[in-house]
Amino acid sequence: MGSLLIVLAVCFLGMGVALFLVFREEDAVKSKSRSPLKDVLASFTKEKKSPQAQPAEEESTEEPEKKLSALIEIHADPPSEPLTPEESKALEEEIHVSLQLGELQEKYTDLQKRFDENQAKLERHEKTLTAEIKKRKEFNQVKNQLEKEVRDTKDKFHEIELKRDDAVREMESWKRRADQLEEKVNKRQKEVLEKENEVDKARKEFQEEKKRSEMLMGQLNDKEALIKEKDQQLGILAQKLKEGGMAPSEEEAKTTEVASAPAEAPAEATAEAPAEAPAEATKVVSASDGAGPVRKQVMEEVEEPSVVIGAPVEEEAKAMEASEGAPVEASEEQAPAPAPAEMDAQEDAKLKDTRNIGIIAHIDAGKTTTTERILYYAGVIHKMGTVDQGNAIMDWMAQEQERGITITSANTTCFWNKKRINIIDTPGHVDFTIEVERSLKVLDGAVVVLCATSGVQAQTETVWRQADRYHVPRIFFINKIDRLGADAERVIGEIHDRLGANAAAIQFADGTENDFKGIVDVINRQYIVYTDEDGMEYERKEIPEALKEKTEQLHQVFLERLAEADEEVMHHVVEKTEISVEQIQAAIRRGVCNHSFFPVLVGTALHNRGVQMVLDAVVDYLPSPLDVPPITGTDPKADDEAAVKRQASLAEP
Repeated sequence: MGSLLIVLAVCFLGMGVALFLVFREEDAVKSKSRSPLKDVLASFTKEKKSPQAQPAEEESTEEPEKKLSALIEIHADPPSEPLTPEESKALEEEIHVSLQLGELQEKYTDLQKRFDENQAKLERHEKTLTAEIKKRKEFNQVKNQLEKEVRDTKDKFHEIELKRDDAVREMESWKRRADQLEEKVNKRQKEVLEKENEVDKARKEFQEEKKRSEMLMGQLNDKEALIKEKDQQLGILAQKLKEGGMAPSEEEAKTTEVASAPAEAPAEATAEAPAEAPAEATKVVSASDGAGPVRKQVMEEVEEPSVVIGAPVEEEAKAMEASEGAPVEASEEQAPAPAPAEMDAQEDAKLKDTRNIGIIAHIDAGKTTTTERILYYAGVIHKMGTVDQGNAIMDWMAQEQERGITITSANTTCFWNKKRINIIDTPGHVDFTIEVERSLKVLDGAVVVLCATSGVQAQTETVWRQADRYHVPRIFFINKIDRLGADAERVIGEIHDRLGANAAAIQFADGTENDFKGIVDVINRQYIVYTDEDGMEYERKEIPEALKEKTEQLHQVFLERLAEADEEVMHHVVEKTEISVEQIQAAIRRGVCNHSFFPVLVGTALHNRGVQMVLDAVVDYLPSPLDVPPITGTDPKADDEAAVKRQASLAEP
């Protein structure tokens, strides 16, 4: 609308300029020579403008000759001289121009009027447009302000949603922790109840054994009194023999026989009074000068205890049965049953410095590559092979080298920090799960390898359940941290959700994918940087300022997770006291050995980063054969098929 008004205004202005130029030219011509028809034209113009003599619209189209003759007859005197043809022609042209000028003047007046009207309309429209522009500006300002408020509201809403999601995740995490703690509390309560039952049972047994021991002590006192009486009789007999120097009478011989007869003891009697003790005493009497040695020997025999209070009733009965009718010399020479043979100190040291571990994971998580790097850094091999090239030392079968997968379990041995590590590399394909099952039966610990991009996969859950079935302690190693899409925090969340494990990171990567630079040690608060491509040399530095805040956050999360598994750490966390690195490592080892905590390490085995820390964790946190419970089974050669336990010992079959 505004542009149309502007175009109309420009058109009217152009027409006005054109009319102005025409009238200016007419005034210039008039100023040079006055035409003889001036009065005629003036009167013609006057009549045309007057309402009485205004001709019709059709008369304006009459021929100029008729109008000229009429005007000459009315307003002009007849010329004194006739006009020449040139003058007539000029007069006609001048009259024609005058008529055209009149028409143009009328048109100009009309256009001027219309122009004024349009100008007024234009001014009104301009005012309206100005007001609308002003309103539009105000509207745009309000609109921009509202849009800004909407954007701010959306941002706040997005932040609230993020906080809500974080709160939901944190609530779920706390809920899981509460469930785990409740489960542990219930388990502890059950254990406490079992222990209380065992204590009550032991107390009852102790009371029974105490009563039995009191009864035995009473029998012992009675027997001692009997021995004293016999001792007195023997003393009298010895005195008579000494004084008379003759054989005893028949009555005294009977007394001697009575003294020589075996002492009858009840079935519950102990081994303190053997049957032939009086006979031995008689011999002593005949060879001595008095009753003193007899009493001394008999009392020594009586005072030798053979039953320990609190021993099982069956063992006590067997001891009493074995002691009945035995001579004094056998009782004195009989030694306690030898205890089970203890392991040699060197064998204990060897087993204490041994780790029997396995590498378990889903297919293509990097088990064989990790094992290859372990052997390289431990000095077993001097060139690192790869699965893709088919020259990995653990893939020894032609089918494994051709297909690039592990088919059978392979074992090897290496040494790290003066510890012997026996390693079993297990298959990851679902078709060879039985190989993993067979390996987990003999393992003392395991390293669960996870891909930093794929996380917890189907076969990961399978081998995890198998390890739970055989109670194998485990640690996690998040591999391929430098791959596109790697996210260690997401993988740890999947460990909590899908495996239900109380796991926490003891390391995290500085950068992911192509930006991977180093590894941050959360426990020691150190920054680990590798200085060569092979990963043989690395340095421990101070953590950069940009990573200190994240390190402290993860350290706090780690301590909270560890406190759920260890009471000592829980005490330090609740009391907000400092805890040393040695205490933390000892608590991690306890948690790993009792399956209540699982540390998480990160790295990339293919690019030689983080494998040495895995070896350190195997040595520091996974148990030795002496730290795991004994193996329980049955002896097929035995008739009763009773349970048999095999301790971790080189002396065991």
